[in-house]
Amino acid sequence: YNDPFTVINCLDWLGVSLCDLAGRQIHSPNHYGANRQIRAIEDPIYYSRFVEIAFNKFHHTIDEHADVIVHMLKTIAVIAGCIHRKEDKEALLKQANAFDEAAHRKLTGSNLQRIEVQYQATLRALVKAVPQVSETD
Repeated sequence: YNDPFTVINCLDWLGVSLCDLAGRQIHSPNHYGANRQIRAIEDPIYYSRFVEIAFNKFHHTIDEHADVIVHMLKTIAVIAGCIHRKEDKEALLKQANAFDEAAHRKLTGSNLQRIEVQYQATLRALVKAVPQVSETD
């Protein structure tokens, strides 16, 4: 992509969508018949999979547009305020860590410093996320 402003705008919409998904109940993958016997078991898609799909494509942008990576980390921090399950927090933390690790491998100077500052802010937002809920919520 050549236009980081469009990507940043898309990240904002992606953040809204992931916040919306975070509030939804994850249903059982089991489907029951009339006699309460399991008739089908689907392969469930958990929130962590949506997070992977949303963010994995951006890992290659580390050395191209540091502004996009900073905004991506900001988006993860915003999403952290929407999550309700421990495993959702872990999925977001995994992405934030991956971006930070890639930045340390590929960048130096002010670009790396800007990403590191936002990474620390994102970690603080994730630490505050879901403090009082259980894994089964």
